[in-house]
Amino acid sequence: MTELVFKQFELARGWCIEVAESVPEKIVNVQPAGFNNTIQWHIGYILTVTEYFMFGISPKKSNFPANFTGLFGPGTKPADWKGDVPSANELITHLKGSVGPSSTNSS
Repeated sequence: MTELVFKQFELARGWCIEVAESVPEKIVNVQPAGFNNTIQWHIGYILTVTEYFMFGISPKKSNFPANFTGLFGPGTKPADWKGDVPSANELITHLKGSVGPSSTNSS
């Protein structure tokens, strides 16, 4: 069963990468009226939340930079960003590097 879940994760991750790479760079940071977030934020959110829920990794043991949870965690939004924020391309690179629990959790 676990193998099936991770196979499904790999499929969904592949689709996310494909869609994220197809978004024109000029709109990746556009925040539509009535929405709190941008496409860039959503890519970061997928990374941050997937690591927590799929692999059981706490934000303190994350494989991503320490600021990811503060930028992309639940309840965050681009309007509150301060400091360095990874570009959409950097986030896509991280998404491409995310794999099953063997690479993120030594248990």
